[in-house]
Amino acid sequence: MKLISFMVHRMWSLTPGLLDFVGLILFN
Repeated sequence: MKLISFMVHRMWSLTPGLLDFVGLILFN
């Protein structure tokens, strides 16, 4: 159970960086 929450936390923490990357491409 702890492993699942850890992986979800990893994915969730990566999402803002991904959005910043997409925004950087779109608004370049």
